[in-house]
Amino acid sequence: MYKAVVARIHTRPLPGSNYIVLGSCRGYQVIVNALTEDGQIGVFFEQGGQLSEEFTTVNDLVRRKDAEGKPAGGFFDDNRRVKALKLRGARSDGFWCPLEHLGYTGADLSAMKEGDTFDALAGHTICQKYVTPATERLQRARGGREAGKGRQVQMFARHVETESLRRSIGMVPLGAILHISRKLHGTSFRYGHVKEIVPLTGWRRLLARLLNRPLEVEQWTHINGSRNVVLDEGKGDAYRHTATSGILLRRGEVIYGELVGFEPAGAPIMSRQATGGLKDKAIIRQFGEMMTFAYGQAPGTYAVYVYRIVQHSECGHPVELSWHQVVARCRALGLKPIPHVETIVYDGNQDALRQCVMAMVDGESGWRPSVLDPTHIEEGVVVRWEHDSGVGWLKEKSYTFGVLEGYLKERDDYVDAEEVA
Repeated sequence: MYKAVVARIHTRPLPGSNYIVLGSCRGYQVIVNALTEDGQIGVFFEQGGQLSEEFTTVNDLVRRKDAEGKPAGGFFDDNRRVKALKLRGARSDGFWCPLEHLGYTGADLSAMKEGDTFDALAGHTICQKYVTPATERLQRARGGREAGKGRQVQMFARHVETESLRRSIGMVPLGAILHISRKLHGTSFRYGHVKEIVPLTGWRRLLARLLNRPLEVEQWTHINGSRNVVLDEGKGDAYRHTATSGILLRRGEVIYGELVGFEPAGAPIMSRQATGGLKDKAIIRQFGEMMTFAYGQAPGTYAVYVYRIVQHSECGHPVELSWHQVVARCRALGLKPIPHVETIVYDGNQDALRQCVMAMVDGESGWRPSVLDPTHIEEGVVVRWEHDSGVGWLKEKSYTFGVLEGYLKERDDYVDAEEVA
């Protein structure tokens, strides 16, 4: 879920400019007005979100022109999308503004503290995740399946929504074991051997009525699913069923993973991304004008990578396998675990963890070639934390990947395959 975060900003000059400066807040870099005070408390919106119409109207943030057609204020596009961008050669990971921008809500701003997150205040919507008009139309046409409607199976829960590490680092417990893995740009899948309550049909239902027996029965079955939807056999993308065909799981076992590469017809699972808009000669020289996230797969082929396994008891109680157990179970099933980078123990130093992760994600140039396929960049990393209190996941994408993803979403007709899966 997309949320804003309360963040203190530390500013420094931007060479060659008297009107804007660079700011650092919670590990992000932003470009702000030169009048911004160093150490000031405000609100940060990470790239990938959309500001509410009310918020941008009250604070005059959308571009507008005067009667003569000259710029008269604002800097956001009409869709109010928060983007990663470069200005005067400096990168910006989102948008920061003073707390006073929230004053119109009537909320008690003095009670807000660093690290607080929100998407609404005092009944006023402030922000939400941005989806393109085409993606939104397709979600509506599918009857809201993405909101969790449709066929439900108790043992077959969706994977948790993975928050940004820099925004939500405070949820990582002191002493947690951190397993850092590559984030792959594909489409999510889940596959399980689960117990499902199925209604009787036909003569069996009629007989049950006559004998005053239950009209439904429990049965164990292997079922398939995308990120949001439980897939009936023969429905949805055929390759999703083929990819898991022949995997024999234990009763109550559910695996979660990523499908990467190409659909059987040859189209990439995730859209090709043009690099020209970056105006970065080093990227174009290394990857060309178009980047396909193939992960070493030939056209028409795909690969399955697993990042999570849950084992349920007969009564449905879930037990999360540790990362080492996931790796061992993948070996037994003949599957690939998500590529692992490093395992560390968290000492509570948030800044050090941010810096460690960003070095893995961006390096010195803002991008790294994929370890699985040097013809495209890495998307980022996922930090899985394990602690006595539970297990969680946080993600961090590279700056360059965020910009490329943003270019795709400039098109109103672009459909985000992961959002509608």
